Amino acid sequence: MVNANKLLLGALLATAPLATYGVTISDIVNEVTVGSYSNYHINLFVSDGDSRGFTHNTGVREPAYQHDLARDYIASNFTAMGYDTWLDPFGFAYTNNITYTNCNNVVAVKPGMGGNDIIIIGAHYDTADLGNTDAPVTNACPGADDNGSGVAALLELANTVKDYTFRNTIYFIAFDAEEKGLAGSSHFVATHTTANPSETNAILRSSIKGMVSVDMIAFNLDTTPNTLTVEPSSSSIRNGLFRAVTNHTSLGIIEWPYIGASDHGPFHNAGIDAALVMEGDFIELDNEGQFIFPPLNTIMHTDFDSVDTLGVMDYEISTEVTKAITAYLCEQAGIIPPATLQAQGISDDKVEVFFYPTAGVEYGLYGTTNLLATNAWDFIQPIPVTNPASAVTLELDVRGAPARMYKVIGE
Repeated sequence: MVNANKLLLGALLATAPLATYGVTISDIVNEVTVGSYSNYHINLFVSDGDSRGFTHNTGVREPAYQHDLARDYIASNFTAMGYDTWLDPFGFAYTNNITYTNCNNVVAVKPGMGGNDIIIIGAHYDTADLGNTDAPVTNACPGADDNGSGVAALLELANTVKDYTFRNTIYFIAFDAEEKGLAGSSHFVATHTTANPSETNAILRSSIKGMVSVDMIAFNLDTTPNTLTVEPSSSSIRNGLFRAVTNHTSLGIIEWPYIGASDHGPFHNAGIDAALVMEGDFIELDNEGQFIFPPLNTIMHTDFDSVDTLGVMDYEISTEVTKAITAYLCEQAGIIPPATLQAQGISDDKVEVFFYPTAGVEYGLYGTTNLLATNAWDFIQPIPVTNPASAVTLELDVRGAPARMYKVIGE
């Protein structure tokens, strides 16, 4: 795919028809596929015998099994996609005088263009293990659903939008130690966000427009409708997610009252709009918002949460959920569609460049005679903001700007 904010075209072309406007959110959502999603998922160590958990010794515990292999797989994919990627190390004290060490969130950042807001999409990559106080774990839980399914969505989403430009900044975060009291997300909020505008080394919490935790999106019973559970902390994030699900998927919506038992909890507690997105067939709530047991999802936190267990992974459902989150992200982050640039020769001295901008975006026109030269592109002229978006025709005197290739860059 062509980089979203840079399009090149030879200037001296025969007359060409006017182009249509750039991509829509629906176009981007349709790039999410079952094949790509499932490829990410099966590489997250989600088979029988796998675990992304920790050692079970007393005192100090650290990552074990395939934990760090999964961490590195996530980080290498973010890096290959072109994101600024870093590990966020931490340790923490848990129950019964146990300390966990060498934990790492994986953070990838896509800077925005001119916007002031931040959107965070997160999913935890650790799994339940024998160190969990509330889990019926029997040995090593592969966590195909909890939460390989959410991490695969995070990777598929990041890959889908990597070549597009957005007004606002996006954080993709694979959280560690969610199964140990939301330790990874709690660390991130406490260490990397602030409510104090004078602090410059942390994210201002008021600038975070929304945080979505994607946690368990693949378990689906054949006997129930295809649904998605949304647990919002405010009407703002609720409405955005509801629009995304309704407009871009065929899923029904189950709305829970805010509970906070996933990585959205620490963000909500810090005053940030946050929500949990998860499968509809997880657990039922009664009229008072209390869990009804046994849960619909009977494989959570067990050895049977594996791709080798028949009926655990419904890739069609998890891909639909990924589409919904993609739509939400594109709307909230403010997609800037690619500029569409065409040209036609007028005479030996002049050329016309037809340019389709995005409303409210300022651009600059650049030209070059030699793409292989160092610092090849020369600034020709600014292109003022148009609102609403309309076609712009630029007539260039090639005697004064003898370029043979042009590009438009959102400034």
